[in-house]
Amino acid sequence: FEAARVAGCKRIVFASSINAILGHGEDKRSVAWDAPVYPVNVYGATKCFGEALGRVYAHQHGLSCIMVRIGAAAWQQAGDQGTIRRQAGITARDQAQLFARCLEAPEDVVFKIVHGTSNHTMQWMDLEVSRELGYEPEDGTALA
Repeated sequence: FEAARVAGCKRIVFASSINAILGHGEDKRSVAWDAPVYPVNVYGATKCFGEALGRVYAHQHGLSCIMVRIGAAAWQQAGDQGTIRRQAGITARDQAQLFARCLEAPEDVVFKIVHGTSNHTMQWMDLEVSRELGYEPEDGTALA
């Protein structure tokens, strides 16, 4: 974050993870972007720290920071259909689209947390804020 600020970057798009909020459990439906962080492993804790750094750099330095909580990455339409993948998986195509929308977001976006999943019938991560950036998943169980 500091290197980006010193180099004069205008925006950081940080690859966070579903692991930052995984403690809310699979039985919870539609976890909102502003749900309290709830990591259940060290990896998730590191993602929470990254999100916190983004908040600090946005607040103290005006660096635009968009945190992307990636769901179950590399999910495939016809692939593994385990519960968390069926409710929070994201295909490579949808992931590429979401990151493009983050990079193209208006300059006045100072800090945002967005969820990265494809479109699922039983959506575990709320996509409202992601859609505000123009993200519209092309894949998912709702489209199968």
